[in-house]
Amino acid sequence: MESKYHFEYDKVYFKELISYSGWNLFGSVATMVRGQGNNIILNLFFGTVVNASYGLTSQVQNAVSMFVSNFQMALNPQIVKSYAKGDLKQNHQLIFQGSKLSFFLLFVIVCPIWFNIDFILSVWLNNIPEYTPIFIQLILIHLLIDCISGPLMVGAQATGKIKWYQIVVGTLLFLNLPISYLLLKVMHMEPYVVFEVMITLSLLTLFFRIFFLKRMIQLPVLAYFKKVLWPIVLISILSNILLFFILTLITTNSLWGTFILRILVISFVSVGFITLLGLTKSELRFIKEIFLKKLDIK
Repeated sequence: MESKYHFEYDKVYFKELISYSGWNLFGSVATMVRGQGNNIILNLFFGTVVNASYGLTSQVQNAVSMFVSNFQMALNPQIVKSYAKGDLKQNHQLIFQGSKLSFFLLFVIVCPIWFNIDFILSVWLNNIPEYTPIFIQLILIHLLIDCISGPLMVGAQATGKIKWYQIVVGTLLFLNLPISYLLLKVMHMEPYVVFEVMITLSLLTLFFRIFFLKRMIQLPVLAYFKKVLWPIVLISILSNILLFFILTLITTNSLWGTFILRILVISFVSVGFITLLGLTKSELRFIKEIFLKKLDIK
């Protein structure tokens, strides 16, 4: 038996596919331009020393973001599948859990770096380029905000109708460059202002994503604020206030001893607040199931 094939052109399907791919590419380019464009702007105004600081910051960014990316990668197919089945209740629940758990996972990793950045850099580097500590601390804040948006982005892409979503969000991402350029050129601000612009626009795009998803998948906005954003804000404030006072009291005769003790205290406080105030019983069971699955324990 022989097989034969022939080309078939489905105009409607082809148009939808090109439209989706094109607008998705627009969003990806905007994200890429934000990262590489800031690097070019810093090099243009401040030269190679600050550029070296940005390079080190990018290394930290890539290493830290890898942890939450792996978690979201496992969750994303479930978000798309639930939308395809028309189960919006499950779809919303997965987006809620994905946003909140992504933040808390990254928060536990970011806190020890944030509060010990000077010691970590002194161990890592012989000569620490100027602005490196503040660059890294600001990029960690940016990562925490951006990781909340990850499940929202997948929820929008699952609909396939992303034209205006990508136009608005992509344009906001593109604005990083002209705003940063104007602040440095006209107002002669410090180089870390480019990260402050990134943080501000990331917050703005987060809220735009939330309200876009209200129209696209009927995402309950008030419930998202109450169940996701409120616990995130509450735990971030309480943890940082408590750690600020506790860590000032920790001193030992050894720098490494102080560092290890600080790490233990930071981990205990952050995980404790997340467990007690940030997670529901169902979310704790969800985390336990993932943990046992990773360990292959039945």
